[in-house]
Amino acid sequence: MSKSSVSSESSDSPNSSIAPVSVTKRSASSDEARRVNLEGIDIESLLPFTRLFSSFRMAMQPGKLLLAFVMIVLVYMGGRTLDWVFAGMGSVAYPGEISQYARLDAEAFDQWLEDRPTWTQDQLDRQMRWLPKEVSGDADAGADGADDDLMTLFDDAIERIDGHFVAEHADLKNNANPDLKPGVLDQRLASIRRDRAHKVATLLDMRPRGIFASALDYKMDCLDRLMRAVVSFDLGLGNSGAGVGGRAGETVGGKVGGVGGNMGGVVGALRDLMVTLPGWLMRAHPVYWMCYLLMAVIIYPIFCGALARMAAVNASLNQSIGAFTALKFSVSKYVSFVMTPMVPAVLAGLVLLVLWLGGLVFFNLMVLDVVGGLLFFGAIGLGLFATMTLILLVTGGGMMYPALAVEGTDAFDVVSRVYNYVLFRPWRWLFYTAVGLGYGVVVYLVLAGIVNVSLSITQGVVAAGVGDAAIGAVNRFDLIMPGDTAALLSEGVDETVWLSWTGSLASMAVRMWMYALVALLWAFAVSFYFCAHTWIYLLLRRVSDGTEFDDIAVTSGSAH
Repeated sequence: MSKSSVSSESSDSPNSSIAPVSVTKRSASSDEARRVNLEGIDIESLLPFTRLFSSFRMAMQPGKLLLAFVMIVLVYMGGRTLDWVFAGMGSVAYPGEISQYARLDAEAFDQWLEDRPTWTQDQLDRQMRWLPKEVSGDADAGADGADDDLMTLFDDAIERIDGHFVAEHADLKNNANPDLKPGVLDQRLASIRRDRAHKVATLLDMRPRGIFASALDYKMDCLDRLMRAVVSFDLGLGNSGAGVGGRAGETVGGKVGGVGGNMGGVVGALRDLMVTLPGWLMRAHPVYWMCYLLMAVIIYPIFCGALARMAAVNASLNQSIGAFTALKFSVSKYVSFVMTPMVPAVLAGLVLLVLWLGGLVFFNLMVLDVVGGLLFFGAIGLGLFATMTLILLVTGGGMMYPALAVEGTDAFDVVSRVYNYVLFRPWRWLFYTAVGLGYGVVVYLVLAGIVNVSLSITQGVVAAGVGDAAIGAVNRFDLIMPGDTAALLSEGVDETVWLSWTGSLASMAVRMWMYALVALLWAFAVSFYFCAHTWIYLLLRRVSDGTEFDDIAVTSGSAH
């Protein structure tokens, strides 16, 4: 029967009034055509901010790590050298000095600094009274109020304490009663070591330190608090003000912040890092601050500029350049790298100088003060301009070197670009920065955890093969190698006093390699910083100017 006859019969049937329902079958090819092929989607084009996640891979390249490592070593050695020079001239930092700067007003802080040498000397004398006279020596030497000998006095005092306890330890061990119960001798030897550690730790808590060493410890504490705040999503926006009678926070009495301020979270850590620390250096140690800035002007533009150039080429062209080529670029642009962060700072400084001169001229004489009051709207405008300039310097400062490395122009063009991007795309800048910061913190914490676990495993396994008979109940290798990076970086009690001279040399060698590993971890953090900020700049440039990522300045005489 044909299809036409079927249709005719159906139309003549009693149910012909009911329209037939046609069913269309979908072919397999049409279903496949409607499917979304996720593998074919370019995620980076759809979500450009995901390019920030490539910063880890970029930062791990050996050339960038090497440059950052060398820069960190040079800065550390330069800072320690400055500490040695200034300590010889009597310029040191006292324990809690930055805390006092953070919580006291200027006059009270200056008085605290003036009284601290005498107070420290008195405390040292009291702590040394327990020693026999022939051991304690003359602790009053140099107690005439000058602090240029305090570090030496503390070093001598610790040496006398070490000599006393080492002699007591050796005497007990060599002349112990052979009839003592097992374990009793080890307990007595351990008691001597604990007493010695307690006495030395007490002196270390009072001992003045180098300015660079104190600043470095404070900076590491700020960065640690910053990472903890980022991981716990604690922005600290509700506690952004300084405490009553204080400036802004530092750890004081176990709490962060000035009196009643409780400066915590991301805001508190960043303020302590960017405001409190440099403010303390400029207030308490201005000469040291100038010397450090001179060293920084020599080192940072060359190495940071090279890192930024390597990151720019890597991000824009997906290519790598050598460290030597990058250094040639930063040297050729050295003046621009020096001037770029200085332009807004100098501009804000000049505006503040105008305000100071206005106060000097208009508000010191009668009649002129009335004129000054009428013109004060101009002073408010200048103050607002200076404030915005400094805020934009802090917020956009991380993009200045990457911008210069990408564009290859001059300082004024770079500052103009960065300020425009931050000012007119603030929410995008904030989003990109938050993503980069969060990702960087997580990656750094993972790497730091791997390093610490590796060191702990290494120490435990090696110590298992080392005997402890020469020391007593303490494993010899535990005295040679600190347990982790925290024990290595903290100025704790040196336990190598119980070792022979060969053990001390071995400990120095082991610590040297551990310091190198820690410096390499920090080198990754520096490398990641420039890689992430390079992507932030490129993303803001693309959304603001429509410039593609691969648009980068090419220097003459080189491939990039």
